[in-house]
Amino acid sequence: MYTNTVRLQVNAKINLSLNVAGKAHNGYHCLDMVMASVNLFDTVTVARRADKIVTVAMADARGVPIDVKPELNTAYKAASMLSSGFGLSGCDISIVKGIPLAGGLGGSSADAAGAIYALSKLHNIDVKSSGAYLIAFRSGSDVPYMLDGGYAHVYGRGEKINMIACRHKFHLVIAKGKAGCSTWEAYAAFDKLGKTRGSGTAQILRALTETDPLKSGAAGAAPYLQNDLQEASISLCPEIAATLELLQSTAPLCALMSGSGSACFAVYASAEDSRRAYAQIKDKTDFCAVCETVPRGITEV
Repeated sequence: MYTNTVRLQVNAKINLSLNVAGKAHNGYHCLDMVMASVNLFDTVTVARRADKIVTVAMADARGVPIDVKPELNTAYKAASMLSSGFGLSGCDISIVKGIPLAGGLGGSSADAAGAIYALSKLHNIDVKSSGAYLIAFRSGSDVPYMLDGGYAHVYGRGEKINMIACRHKFHLVIAKGKAGCSTWEAYAAFDKLGKTRGSGTAQILRALTETDPLKSGAAGAAPYLQNDLQEASISLCPEIAATLELLQSTAPLCALMSGSGSACFAVYASAEDSRRAYAQIKDKTDFCAVCETVPRGITEV
């Protein structure tokens, strides 16, 4: 059916593991990650235009406008590349942020994936076509994953994605201080430290796909969750260490930084435990939310 507007919820992601496996000849880091979508989201609305112009406007959850520099905005860049590459008309993109900025939760990648998904829907394009996929990857390393979301083993620069059939749900609290953390600076700091803990991917995948509830899911995966960037990001943003300490005070199964930071998450055995932990620390940090893992990255609303 013909439509002029598509409205989406685009979910954040967490890194259950992030292992830096080396560097490619082009200087990019080779990664080995297990990722999961969580029900913390931005709302992306894309409306078609009659001309070739692409616009983007952003606001926080209270409706307060956020200044946007289009040339630096991933949703704008993704929409512009898709419009140009497929000869489409322009569009107006509106983003309401529920995902904290500069948190390592994939908010900008989710917005770019949302723009690509919405334009593909508006113009009847196969979002999994080689052309759309290449534009997604050029928009950001996490964007191809964000088009599907859910549990996935993601490696290479982010272009290699194996979806994980997992019925288990992780109960979480996500917390973040005021400071953000630059992805580029985090990787540069990692290169100086040169420390990696090795990959726990095999053990995490086994726990996620295990059918025995006594051995599976969060409890089985928790001992193997790790993030090679955590120490590097803490050296740039010491507030991350305080956030992790705050989460650890709630007695979770584990607590970890997501992506390059500065947001961190803690994993709990039950939804009741996560709600209890949230109540304990919600007023002690700049951002705090109860979340759970969800099976997809994008939902039409």
